[in-house]
Amino acid sequence: MGKDSFLRATSAFHAPSSQAGLLALTAGELRFTACGARDAGTRVRDVRDSEGVTLVRSFRGGDGSIPVMLRLEGDSIAEIRYASPEESCDRLPPDGEIEARGNEPFWAVQVDADSARLRVPLMPDGVVFTHGAWRRLADSAWAYEARRGEGNTSEFLELQLTETRCFDSMSGARYSFKAALVREGNPATGCAVEGRRAR
Repeated sequence: MGKDSFLRATSAFHAPSSQAGLLALTAGELRFTACGARDAGTRVRDVRDSEGVTLVRSFRGGDGSIPVMLRLEGDSIAEIRYASPEESCDRLPPDGEIEARGNEPFWAVQVDADSARLRVPLMPDGVVFTHGAWRRLADSAWAYEARRGEGNTSEFLELQLTETRCFDSMSGARYSFKAALVREGNPATGCAVEGRRAR
């Protein structure tokens, strides 16, 4: 896919790039360590209603670390975009545009530019929808539409996002978007987070 195709597919959707890593709380001090880094991380200030401390304590019951995607401004946390009770970076969203997921029944969609991979229990490896594009629905709402197949055998997928906090009903993970998936006329709801990493 060329650069022009990427720009057309993504120009209607934009979310801030986030840094992925572990947010640790030890003796009241917060530290952020980027995924894959081998150092002890950087001390960060929790400037928003002690949100980082609250998240670590709620997921760990006290001191410990949690995987997060956040935006930093200097040594201060500007925004926590994603936080999970998992204990490692392994479960963080991939470096793509969006990862959305829902439960009962389980579904997951990974969007990257003009293609989307949908996974459901009967198709664990997923199916790919192409020719995707975003459109803006409102100031903080977007829709992504893609298809697979041609003519009468076409199947369409639509993923709508609204930027507001969303909590996974099974894991308790906190996301930055509410998600609504429509496939073959069947709606499903869940949460989503952007995957683009700050460089």
